[in-house]
Amino acid sequence: PSDFKILKDSRKEKVEKWLALCDVYAKYDHEMNRRGLYDFDDMIFKVARELESNVALRNELEEKYQYIMVDEFQDTNEVQFSLIKNLTSSPINEGRPNLLVVGDDDQAIYKFQGAELDNITRFVKLYKDVQFVTLDKNYRSTQDILDNARSVITKIEDRLEVRFSSQINKDIKSVNEKYVKSEIESDKKVGEIIEKTFENSYAEQDFIASEIKKIIEGGADPKEISVISKSHANLKSLAKIMSEYNLPYSYEKKENVLDKQHIRELITIVDFVSSGLNNISDYGLKEELLPQILSYSFWNVDRVEIWKVAERVKSGETTVGELGENNYKKISWLQAMLASENIKIKQVASFLIELISDAQSMPLEHLLDKIIGTTEWEIDENVSDYTSGLEIKNNSKNFTSPYKTYYFGKENFDHNRPEYLEFLFALRTFMGALREYKQGQLLRASDLQDFVNIYSNNDNLNLTLISPFATSDSAVTLQTAHKSKGLEYEYVFIINSDEDEWNGRGFSNKIGMPAELKLLAESDNLDDKLRLYYVAMTRAKHTLYITNNKNKFGALLKEESEKEIENKKSEKDSKGGKEIKRIKDSESKNILSKELVSSMHIVDKKVFVQDEKVLLKRLLENYKMPVTHLINYLNIGKVGPEKFIEQNLLRFPQAMSASSVYGSAMHEAMQNYYLYFKKYQKLADIEKLKAYF
Repeated sequence: PSDFKILKDSRKEKVEKWLALCDVYAKYDHEMNRRGLYDFDDMIFKVARELESNVALRNELEEKYQYIMVDEFQDTNEVQFSLIKNLTSSPINEGRPNLLVVGDDDQAIYKFQGAELDNITRFVKLYKDVQFVTLDKNYRSTQDILDNARSVITKIEDRLEVRFSSQINKDIKSVNEKYVKSEIESDKKVGEIIEKTFENSYAEQDFIASEIKKIIEGGADPKEISVISKSHANLKSLAKIMSEYNLPYSYEKKENVLDKQHIRELITIVDFVSSGLNNISDYGLKEELLPQILSYSFWNVDRVEIWKVAERVKSGETTVGELGENNYKKISWLQAMLASENIKIKQVASFLIELISDAQSMPLEHLLDKIIGTTEWEIDENVSDYTSGLEIKNNSKNFTSPYKTYYFGKENFDHNRPEYLEFLFALRTFMGALREYKQGQLLRASDLQDFVNIYSNNDNLNLTLISPFATSDSAVTLQTAHKSKGLEYEYVFIINSDEDEWNGRGFSNKIGMPAELKLLAESDNLDDKLRLYYVAMTRAKHTLYITNNKNKFGALLKEESEKEIENKKSEKDSKGGKEIKRIKDSESKNILSKELVSSMHIVDKKVFVQDEKVLLKRLLENYKMPVTHLINYLNIGKVGPEKFIEQNLLRFPQAMSASSVYGSAMHEAMQNYYLYFKKYQKLADIEKLKAYF
């Protein structure tokens, strides 16, 4: 464009990406406006922008909201601050609106999301006669924990306590009556702070699990114990060891669905099938995928039989020519599978050929149903007998894929429910994302690889499944430091307390932004990492474990040298006179426990579940039983509870039937029809109603 200005520090390649991004965003914004939709991240921005220009709206809201309180003010971003400013800018306030903001700069841990810590200082400058109220009493933690946490946070030089030293004193005192009374009566400190280091992460996590086991056996409630980490990776490996110790734990799993084995299997089979759409003759197929496909566990094919097929392909066919010469003819994997004496291999080969034929016209969702082995229940209402009235439709003539029975069969549901639900949630996420792809257009087999490539070709893009998981109602909480904010526990373990871990840099934005455009949140610096660690430490009520698996503690934890620490088993901290137990590698028994060895098994083992009912709570939390679900459940003569659990409660993903599609379209059309009436106070015409449908 003519008004485009030259941007500093811009290479040609970056400028091209920025211009392409501008074009994409402009089209995206136009389409959102055309549909009357908002991007979630833009909702506050659009309101703030409207308040800037719409005086009438601003005056109306200022009159309506005359008393405003803002919590967690240290986490507000520039747009949110603008919103507050516009709601309190009336001249009648004379710079002194009824406005209370509550915040703690020491707990400002969301800069990566755009939070501006300077908003607190801007607040003081913007308004007149600002009063400071310092909350210097702590009802959660012991004084030892508060003093130790303060020794960490005061390493940050630029804090509000420094900027406004005459008005803010954050030397917090513990006033927990229970702990204070106990210490006075017993003349003994409540709780302790323990630092411990190990040669490797396995020994560290084994110690944590065994220590938690001792704490629980000593009478502590598992819900009063938390393990806090900088990253999910540490928690994932710890969870395996916790299972081996039969310890109850809760953990919010965060996984890439496309990395799950049972999802990869579906993708690979469809990839093979789609390769035969244009050229099934000779070697147009991706035959190199067949050894991998045939080895999938759900086929239950003996490995020796697969080896025999491979040998058959390798040796080929030898025929004798007219002159008695031997002629070698290469054969394909499919040919070798069809010629195999093993009935299962023959069935798989025929099934794959059938899929290739079906893929010519069958929509992708129905093709996936067939690969999964999903059957559509059809009940003849005129026949009351169970066996004759129930027809299970399956388009395959002689063979039903064992995939569903293997991963989602009754045996797996009854005896390995955690794995069953983990697989189910991943499959639902995968199928749901496919339905969103291309916005309702009919997908074919060839579209699946394009869908997968969107994720595989973009390092920062994952099809993520975030699923809360708990093995018991009363469980130890495994969580990241960010997730722990606002929570409290009697016992807290902060693991892998190393500078490399807590001060490491995350992945940067691949495109970046021009220096003149402050569009991206600033990356965290060391001060932000110190604040995050401070938050983790102050989750503890009375007992805090700080563990590490390298030969040093990072600068986050100490100012002393390694040599000084090695010469002390315990020492008095210079601040607060607390005692910290420090145990070095030479004192830590890095013994490989049987639980640790078992957790290292290459194959994921069953998760220990103390109360399996807790796994189903997530499905029932917001569940309200419609009449149709009740009918399905009570209709025992015609499937009954089986259909209810699979289709209504667990919502096993499958292609919608014609009647389901029609019903959904009717529901959405009537909903939009009502919303139109509610907004415009008149009925939509018939053409608009058809468009909704």
